[in-house]
Amino acid sequence: MGPARPGGLRRRLHAPRGARDARLGGERSDRRAGAPPARRQPGPPRRRPVHGPPRGAARRPGVRPVTRDAVLTLVSRHVARLHTRVLRRTGGRVGARWLGGDVVLLTTRGRVSGRERTTPVLFVRDGEDLVVAASNGGIDAEPQWWLNLRADPRGAVEVGGRRTAVVASAVADTDRQRLWDALMGRCDAYDGYQARVSRRIALVRLSPGGTPPPPAITG
Repeated sequence: MGPARPGGLRRRLHAPRGARDARLGGERSDRRAGAPPARRQPGPPRRRPVHGPPRGAARRPGVRPVTRDAVLTLVSRHVARLHTRVLRRTGGRVGARWLGGDVVLLTTRGRVSGRERTTPVLFVRDGEDLVVAASNGGIDAEPQWWLNLRADPRGAVEVGGRRTAVVASAVADTDRQRLWDALMGRCDAYDGYQARVSRRIALVRLSPGGTPPPPAITG
């Protein structure tokens, strides 16, 4: 192969646009003339991107998606702890009413941990008994205090700073509607809670007597 001719590269770079288009097979000229674009070769349809993790990314084991009930559970735990502290420090003078109803501090024994768990709940009186609803704030899962009482019905209640040992039992069906209406008269949110969950919200009778829960496990 002989030496390159002087000016050959310069002529190619500065060639008229039409000449370059001609060497490229007239593609640019065809596009300007309104020629239809080349058809895509047949094949599987393209998938539109969807929201979610990148393709091939796997969810880490043990990581659960955040749900509405999980958020409500976390918030209700913090609110319950704060409410309990206020009631105990003031002897029931502050926080004894909530959402229009009377509040009792209900203490149960954790069915797994064995530790005392105290939760503020709304109640109505039925004679000497207190009646509470296992509404769990409209969360579909049963409240922990009700699961604890089903495992061990012994508990304790605090009203006005006074602690009393109680025994828990489910309200009989013959009394349910009457006591449900009584709770609704204090807090009309219960019908909304029932409509929001798939379970039947239990009504729990707390009767004085029995022995208090065993001493709390420490350490």
